[in-house]
Amino acid sequence: MAMKLADTAYMTAATDITAQTLELLKDLKVYKYTDDSGSANRIRYCIAGQDLEKKIPEACMTDGIGMKYTDEVLLIPFLIGAINSLAAKGGSGSQDTAELTSAIEALTARVDALESASSGTQSVEPQVQAAAATTTTKSRKTTSK
Repeated sequence: MAMKLADTAYMTAATDITAQTLELLKDLKVYKYTDDSGSANRIRYCIAGQDLEKKIPEACMTDGIGMKYTDEVLLIPFLIGAINSLAAKGGSGSQDTAELTSAIEALTARVDALESASSGTQSVEPQVQAAAATTTTKSRKTTSK
């Protein structure tokens, strides 16, 4: 295994980019393909050099005839940074978790009020209005890949 010097005492202008790593890796596509060069015909996986070059140019090289080559080992620190960013966002004290809990509580109160009203025990109007007043909504954009 090749080792490289990674001691902070020898790093010049070192900057923590952990917070940006997830954004840098976002939207990179992983391709499965058959390598038919030579006689191998092996299934392989990669990130296209054309895509990677736009996000992390240091991890891509173009040869004299325009073919792209990637240094996937260079991506390991980016992957670790992205994992750490995701772990930090998913903590139990995150704002998203608190908002979700609040929304669930408000919906539970509304369901309880509707169930009470349908059984004829009390009026649904005051409880539904109170629950609606405490409900907050946040629009989210979700995409499937």
